[in-house]
Amino acid sequence: MGWFSNGMDEYMNACRERQGFLQSQEQWLNDESAKYQESAEQFQKTRDRIRQETVGYLLPEVSDGYLQELEKKLSYPMLIATKREYDAEFQQVEKRRLELEASDDIKNYDFNLYQIDDVLNGLTPGYEAATKRKNLWEDCSYFKNLSQRNYFTPEGSKGWWNAILNWRDVSLLMSRLRKGGEIYSNPTNVRDAYRLFADQADEVIKAYDRKQREKNRLVGLKDELQRLRKEPENLLARLYQKLSEMILEHLEIAPEEVRLQMAKQDPYLDTFFRKALGTQKQIKYLKELAVVRIDSQREQLRQELSKLKEKISKLELQKRRGKRKVFNQAQIAQMRDVKADKWAKRRSQIGEVRTRIVTFDNYNNGSLLERYLWWDLMTRGMHGHDIYEVRHFHETNPGWNYKDHLEGNAVDENGLDNAAESLAASMSTPTDESFQDAT
Repeated sequence: MGWFSNGMDEYMNACRERQGFLQSQEQWLNDESAKYQESAEQFQKTRDRIRQETVGYLLPEVSDGYLQELEKKLSYPMLIATKREYDAEFQQVEKRRLELEASDDIKNYDFNLYQIDDVLNGLTPGYEAATKRKNLWEDCSYFKNLSQRNYFTPEGSKGWWNAILNWRDVSLLMSRLRKGGEIYSNPTNVRDAYRLFADQADEVIKAYDRKQREKNRLVGLKDELQRLRKEPENLLARLYQKLSEMILEHLEIAPEEVRLQMAKQDPYLDTFFRKALGTQKQIKYLKELAVVRIDSQREQLRQELSKLKEKISKLELQKRRGKRKVFNQAQIAQMRDVKADKWAKRRSQIGEVRTRIVTFDNYNNGSLLERYLWWDLMTRGMHGHDIYEVRHFHETNPGWNYKDHLEGNAVDENGLDNAAESLAASMSTPTDESFQDAT
C-alpha cells in the first residue's frame, strides 16, 4: 500500500511543480505583452509627433501664394480650393459682424439694457406675486380636474356626474387655498375669485415675459457679436487643421513615385517620410508579434493550466476517498519535464526581437520603396516567418538581403541652416527608458 501511495503523491507533487512553473511562464508572458503594448504606444506617440512636425515644416503659413507653391511641391491641387471655402465663411462672419456693430441695438446697448432692466424691476413684484398665486391654484390635480371639466369657464360644467366630481375637487381645492391664506365660503366664490385674478395675473406675467424676451434678444446679439469677433481666429485654426489633415492624408496615400519625387526635391521631407514609415512598421511589428508569439502561447498555457488544475483536483479527491492509482517513474518524469530550456530560448528570442525593434533609430538607412522589408533592417535579419509581411516578402523576393539595399541617405548637415538642423534633430526617436527595456 505504501508503494502505491508514494507513487501517487510523487505524481501529484510533479503536477504541482509543473503548475507552478507554467504559472510563472504565464506571468512572464503577461509582463512581456505589457512591454510590447507600451512600446507600441510609445512609437505611436513618436509617429504622431513626426506627423505634426511634418505639417509644421510644410505649412508655416496659409497665404494664397504659399499654398499655390505647396500644391506644386506636393502635386496636390486641393489646398487653395479648401482655403476658398474658409474665405467665404470668413466673409460671411465679417458681414454679420459689421451689420451688428452698426445696429442701434449694439450702438445703444447699455442704454437699452438699462431701460429694459428698469421696466423689469418695476414688474418683478407683481410678476412674483401673480406667479406665486397662480401656482397655488393651478399646481395641483384638483384644479386641473376642474379645468378639464370647464368648471372655471362662463358656461361651466354640464351633467350631474360632473357636479359630483366638481364638488369633491373644489372642496379639496378650497382646503389647499386655505392653507395658502385664501379662504372662500363656497364653490361659487372660488370660481369667481379665480376668474377675477387669472386675467389680471396673465396680463402681468405676459408683460414681464415680453420684456424678458426683449432682454434675452439684446443679450443674445451682444453674445453673438463677441463670438463673431473671435471667429476669424477660430476659422484660421480650423483651416490650418483641415489643411494639415489633407496634407498628411495625401502624403500617406500618395503613389510611390510621387513620394520619391517629393523626397528627392526636399531632404527634410525625405527624412520625414522615412521616420514616419519606419515608426509605422515598428508599431505594426510589435502588435503582430504580441499576437503570434505571446497571445497564442499564452492561450496554450491557459488551456494546459486548466487541465492541470482539473487533474490535481481529481487526484486529491481520489486520495481522500482512499482510491489507489499507480504512477510509474516514467510518468512522473514526463510530468516534471517542463522543457525549461525551450522556455528559456523562447524568453530570450521574444525579448531580443523586441529590443532590436524598439532600439532601432537608423531610419535614413531604410527605403521609401514598397519593395523593401524594414523587418530585416530593424532586426538585422532575425527569423520572422510567423509575421505575414515578412513571410510574403521573402516568398515573392527570394534571395533578397537587406544589406544590399542600405541607402544611407543621411542629410548633409553642412548644407543646412541652423533652424532646419534643429527641426531634423528634434525628430529623433526618443531615448525613453521604456524603449531600452530588454528581457
